[in-house]
Amino acid sequence: MPASEPPAPEPIPVAPAPERRPPGLWALTRAFGTVGATSMGGGRFTFFYQEFVRRRRWLTEPEILEVFGVSQILPGPNIGNFAVVLGQRLRGVRGALLALLALLLPGAVMMLVLSILYFSRGEVPALASILRGVAAAAAGMTLATALQIGYSMARSVRGVVIALLAAGGIVFLHLPIVLAILVLGAIGIFLSRPRGEGRPRIGDAGRKHPDAAEIPPAAADGAAQPGESE
Repeated sequence: MPASEPPAPEPIPVAPAPERRPPGLWALTRAFGTVGATSMGGGRFTFFYQEFVRRRRWLTEPEILEVFGVSQILPGPNIGNFAVVLGQRLRGVRGALLALLALLLPGAVMMLVLSILYFSRGEVPALASILRGVAAAAAGMTLATALQIGYSMARSVRGVVIALLAAGGIVFLHLPIVLAILVLGAIGIFLSRPRGEGRPRIGDAGRKHPDAAEIPPAAADGAAQPGESE
């Protein structure tokens, strides 16, 4: 009597990934208010990244980069677009409204107070030096944000080429930003389109899948058929 084959090992159960719960409206408002009160200049994306990805873990890096990309191609102020899209993704329409209000309100209040003090006291000689220092810091934060986003999004040769074409077209050819976004965005979409890896190709109908399990001929011949006695 042929020796019986050892039973196949049972698959190890894999625990499902924990489902992320959406943040509460108050927590969402506090997070956007914190960013609005502590960030400045063009480097606000860094604050959002630290607050929403690393600290609170509400989003992953690809998710926040996707929101950032969408906000860049929409008309209007980018930071407002970013808050609306991000708030809507986390908590729907109410989240979008609260995010925009919480982000813009601290800066608006501070600008109103500073404007009242400035125009009531007249020109202050030391203020020009302070503003130049703040402008330099904001420029450095903008550069840091550009490097962070570029490192995260241009990790392939295709991404690097598109980023260099965009920078060259705007800096050296003085192309309008809208035109550069439309043209290079269309090129990026075309190059990143799905390649149809899961579609069957002509001639594959009779070809075995490389991962398909093969049954040895001896095992197939020795298998008992339904209704047969051993």
